[in-house]
Amino acid sequence: DVTAPRVAVFRDAIIDCMRVELGARLTPLSVTAFKTLLSYAGGSFIYVRMQYSERLKLLASSWALANNKQFEEDASEPEGDSGVALPPGGLEDNMPVDHKANRGKGKKQAGGKGADSLSSDEKRNTVQNSAIPTNFSEMFVFNAAVMGFSGRGWMTDVLSAFGAIVTNANNSYRLNEECSVLALRLARHKGSVQLHEYKTVML
Repeated sequence: DVTAPRVAVFRDAIIDCMRVELGARLTPLSVTAFKTLLSYAGGSFIYVRMQYSERLKLLASSWALANNKQFEEDASEPEGDSGVALPPGGLEDNMPVDHKANRGKGKKQAGGKGADSLSSDEKRNTVQNSAIPTNFSEMFVFNAAVMGFSGRGWMTDVLSAFGAIVTNANNSYRLNEECSVLALRLARHKGSVQLHEYKTVML
């Protein structure tokens, strides 16, 4: 971690190295300027760590909660870094089973029983066994189907990369890499890509 004493040690070491290399060419005004610059840079690092570490922790804990996972990554967790377990296929293929069944009209109930002929226990079991979204990916697919966005193929690419973007928010290099890869994947889609639609479904 970057601390004030470590910043002072690093700053003095740089100044001493410059004195050895430059000798008399290093004026007192230059020493003061470099000390101020290095102290300011170190102070900015400390400020960012203190101000944004809690936000990053909140982001990580919220993402873990949205994906029904523990904040501390469990060693037995089968999912990868992204935290999004997206089944193969588009949004239409990943639609919850109960929603697919409701879209078709005039279909028979399982076992030939009508909705009115089911007993209270059978109705309760039917509700409990319905495909209820349990993580961010499943809830997003469900919302997209309900809102009529199931035909947006580019949303699948964004959804598959969204977890890696969220979990690497504290790593600027990896975050930039993930965004660049996603941009290349979105560029392959024909037609317009309206990211505000993804935001609408996500909320």
